[in-house]
Amino acid sequence: QLPRTGDFFLGVGSRPQDDIREYFQGKLSSPLVIGQTYCGEFWTSWAADNSDRITQGLGIAFWESALDTSVNTILTSNPQVYSLDFIEDSTIWVKVSQTFIADKAYTHLIVGHVGPENTPSAFIFKKFFGTTPGCLNRGAYYFIDDVSVVPYVSPNLSIQLSTDTACANMPFTLTASG
Repeated sequence: QLPRTGDFFLGVGSRPQDDIREYFQGKLSSPLVIGQTYCGEFWTSWAADNSDRITQGLGIAFWESALDTSVNTILTSNPQVYSLDFIEDSTIWVKVSQTFIADKAYTHLIVGHVGPENTPSAFIFKKFFGTTPGCLNRGAYYFIDDVSVVPYVSPNLSIQLSTDTACANMPFTLTASG
């Protein structure tokens, strides 16, 4: 797999049989503003050659400080950006994107298998692909690229209908501008 853009990408994995999950963290260029709406986004691709399972719950969780990387534990978080889809495409990059309102002045983000309600019982694996030689019990592994968090700007659209009433099976014209 080639990077989506640039020269590099990161990878995160998880193994249900060991309750192992990998994450990476980064510092934001400035703290999030409480009450501001943001768009969090990343691109992912399933690493089929390194996996025998797929999973849900890839996402971004925000924190008010850096996490202690010497702690070997599963993060419990309510991520602001996550996918409930089982991403199993290994040939293209799949976008995971979500808007959220900052409830704290977060300074750091964590990307990986983060939830929602990130507990072992809520973390679901699907589809066993145990036929690849040397791939048995590897768990789920995903590549991550182009992580971004930017203020969300709502489009300024006005919508006009050609009639005052829109009924089922009756044509009407919808015009949007902005």
